[in-house]
Amino acid sequence: MNTSLLSRNFILGFMAVAMLAMVTVVSLHLFAVATKDTREAKTPAMMPAPAASGDADNVSDVSLDEMQMAEVSDLMGKLKENPNDSATLVALGDVFLKAGDWIRAEFFLARAVLSKPADIKPRYMLGIAQYQQNKIPQTVKTFEELLGVKEDVSTMYNLGVIYKYQIKDDKRAAELFNQVLAAPDVPADVAAKAKSELE
Repeated sequence: MNTSLLSRNFILGFMAVAMLAMVTVVSLHLFAVATKDTREAKTPAMMPAPAASGDADNVSDVSLDEMQMAEVSDLMGKLKENPNDSATLVALGDVFLKAGDWIRAEFFLARAVLSKPADIKPRYMLGIAQYQQNKIPQTVKTFEELLGVKEDVSTMYNLGVIYKYQIKDDKRAAELFNQVLAAPDVPADVAAKAKSELE
């Protein structure tokens, strides 16, 4: 058989395999996007993390990206001086939560939790960062530990959502939603959401 014919057949075969691989990757990506959209459409939103710093949305003359970079630079300088400062770690986690950078948010918030274990704010924010990465077991552990420190209605609601929609434990979800409704001074929006999950 001719060498040029063999080379041509090899190249055609390689191109066919590459094309098949490309079609497979695109199909898997489209499936992942469709699955994600379905999960987001069915699962109620988490109660948001409390802001650790001032309201950045009120600043109109500086773009959020520039402001975030400047804030991160300033906070990293403070962290060099005191690597275990809980307030600085929480503020960094807050910046990354607002930016949607869940991995970096989780990193700094996990350090903040280690720095100040009794403070519920960084632990709550850590749970939000973990949930956004679909780290369900870690999120449950973080939120359950938070409830061991303080009975927080937003945490109860978020855990109820996770147990109902991700873990499929309706009994535990109902317990948590009922705890929300029984809690004193529960905010009206949280109570309404918990009540609608029980219906």
